[in-house]
Amino acid sequence: MNNELNNNLKHDYKLQILFLVILFLIPFSYSLYKYHIANSSKIKYTIIQFYELHTDSKTRGMKIRYYCNGEIINSFCSSKECANAIVGKRVLGYYYVNDPMLFGFLFEYVIPDSIQVPKSGWDKIPPNLKKSD
Repeated sequence: MNNELNNNLKHDYKLQILFLVILFLIPFSYSLYKYHIANSSKIKYTIIQFYELHTDSKTRGMKIRYYCNGEIINSFCSSKECANAIVGKRVLGYYYVNDPMLFGFLFEYVIPDSIQVPKSGWDKIPPNLKKSD
């Protein structure tokens, strides 16, 4: 009986180690994936609009949307800048062509309502956009 109990404990210990390894590998693999996309993909610039405040028990942020290849991509951002953004604010952003769900912000460029993004985005920052003070 003791031998069976020891085998069960060893089995439980192995499962716990496996679980911890998997918990480590998931974020590590995702970080490697993001690094690969950032270094191998072309960037397109777009306008990112903050359209709704989002809060839950763990995070506070904003829901965002942007054009990518004629489609509207909806996502969420919980950085400090996003959490403090005003609903309706538009900023310059970018996405990676190889994975448009990976995006970034250029908060120093506030976009007036008069500027519309082409459906396929911009290949470089338009010269008529100016950094805000």
